[in-house]
Amino acid sequence: MFEGEKIQVEGPKYIKKKSELALPSYASGSSVSTALAAGLGSLCLFLARMANESDRQAERFCERSTMLAVFREMQVSPKDKVIAPSQLFANFGRIFYGTDPRPVGLDKFEFSYFEEKIGAGLTTRRARSRERATGATGGTV
Repeated sequence: MFEGEKIQVEGPKYIKKKSELALPSYASGSSVSTALAAGLGSLCLFLARMANESDRQAERFCERSTMLAVFREMQVSPKDKVIAPSQLFANFGRIFYGTDPRPVGLDKFEFSYFEEKIGAGLTTRRARSRERATGATGGTV
């Protein structure tokens, strides 16, 4: 779900040669997409804690099905599985200082927003494997 090809990265300047300092560096691979997913997931968990008064509701974001629903909310389309965080974060408002009213867009991280989306289109790996093995009619393929 996360892009992992030719992602521009920065590292310590002392590693590069002087001739390479002006050139951008790129990284690719599953380790890049995993780091992006972990960072974005962490941000979503933080926002869920801010948005939900109940600790129980905030903890539900740690469940696989809830986080998948959050990530699916960021997909451009059901067919294109690549995540575009702007899909979910586009309407976030001003900076939150703790005494101001809630930031605009934080309501998207209330558990009730995702409650009906959890399970919609989500199936377990085992169920998907069973569907592939038996076909749509339930008979053996």
